[in-house]
Amino acid sequence: LGHVEGGMSDETDVLVSADGGVTKRVLKRGDESVPKPSLPCCVKLRYTGRLENGTRFEGGVNDVTLGEGQVIRGLEKGLLSMRKGEIAVLTCREDYAYGHDGRPPDVPPYATLQYELELISWLAPKKLRSELTLEERLDEALQLKAEGARAFAQQSWLPAQSAFHNAAQLMLDEAPAGYASFNEVQAPAGREVEARKLVHACWLNEAACALKRDEWHAAVKACDLVLLKLADPLGDDREQNVKALYRRGKARAMLSDFSNARADLREACQLAPDSREVRALWAECKQMEVRAKASGDALFSKMAANKVLYKDKGLLVKQPKRSEDPRVYFDVRIEGKRAGRIIFELFAEKLPKTCENFRQLCTGEHGLSATSGRPLHYKGARFHRAVSTDDGPPEMLWEGADKTGRQFEIWKGMFIHGGDICRGDGTGGESIYGDYFEDEAFEFRHDAPGLLSMAGTPPMRHRDVEARTHVPHRNNSQFFITTKAFTLARPFALAAALLCSPLPSPSPSNLS
Repeated sequence: LGHVEGGMSDETDVLVSADGGVTKRVLKRGDESVPKPSLPCCVKLRYTGRLENGTRFEGGVNDVTLGEGQVIRGLEKGLLSMRKGEIAVLTCREDYAYGHDGRPPDVPPYATLQYELELISWLAPKKLRSELTLEERLDEALQLKAEGARAFAQQSWLPAQSAFHNAAQLMLDEAPAGYASFNEVQAPAGREVEARKLVHACWLNEAACALKRDEWHAAVKACDLVLLKLADPLGDDREQNVKALYRRGKARAMLSDFSNARADLREACQLAPDSREVRALWAECKQMEVRAKASGDALFSKMAANKVLYKDKGLLVKQPKRSEDPRVYFDVRIEGKRAGRIIFELFAEKLPKTCENFRQLCTGEHGLSATSGRPLHYKGARFHRAVSTDDGPPEMLWEGADKTGRQFEIWKGMFIHGGDICRGDGTGGESIYGDYFEDEAFEFRHDAPGLLSMAGTPPMRHRDVEARTHVPHRNNSQFFITTKAFTLARPFALAAALLCSPLPSPSPSNLS
């Protein structure tokens, strides 16, 4: 470490171990206001290791975790006796170093080692929720709320929403596996009111972030929690009551649930008759309802006109019955430009659990994950993989007859693969039921293009490869869509059929 300037030093050796196997000579004292490291922890140190004859065998700056056997026993004991910024020379007897085996070729057997150490910093590992006391949980929740407020001020809506959600979750009761939480606030003695107001504020802020991100169902869910848990909605909690009603009313209006939106805003007006925001939203809600009604009237008029036309021509046409299966859609962009809409009709009667997972991931109504805090939503996800029928070079077409202009690839693909809402590369994914959920019926076959299936483990073009890589019951958010009829080595839970014309065939790197 060279010459040390400043600070205080001890010239005598200090016993670190009771049997004298590890001694320490302090060259520069550390910061007395910072406690010593404790197991387990991660330390950053600068060190040089030498043999008794002065031969250097290792050195550098490293991050190591104490308590996991990453360093020799004597070095770990010495680091636990140091403070931040301390510089010391540590002598380790052979039984605290590499013992009778040594560390060939640098350290011989039965070698006593000497380390020149500087403890740069150390950090205790983050505790699990179950290891935190109620006081610690409340303090951490306050920090998360402050982080969310900073992110909100910077208009980083998603990080802010996650921070507020996690802060509220820290203070709620944790239900046993397989059971739902009652969302009861747990607080240290004497701080019950503070904890309750913190949770309500975080739910309201989460709803505000959801409104900024057009996540209407998530906003309604957060406001429902606030309104359900308010202890005195007409007294001390009056302001929070008005905010929750206002934000839920706005979300319901955007969902075209105008009757319930009017009920929320009417109650908010009664509680805060002077609020300009509530009155402005009331007027906006009425205009939205008028526009929606006009649009519906125009549609029904067109349908009635078609019916009259059938009668004039003397045709007895049986109007097709609309399917009762739910429908969802993707709005697809290619290189940032809108390419069109994919509409899916889900086979919910045959595959209820699979289809409900896909439907809620399309709408985003499930909100944030209870485990990772990540939005359970396909919004912003990408198609990361496109599998062609063979390994041959692609066939290309030129825009111009004289082979000028842009080039287009003739699509020969079998399917496109997407839905990784965690990492975007096919190595992640999460369902509304947790990480994975089990397979359902395999009644359908991939006998046409435009069929959607969940991809628990990714499908492969070659049957033998697919048979080797398959793992059952691994469904999450990943899916694939067929672009031609083909037969797989194993069945997949076919969950939906496309109800639109095929999109252009871009590469997976620019489709989202």
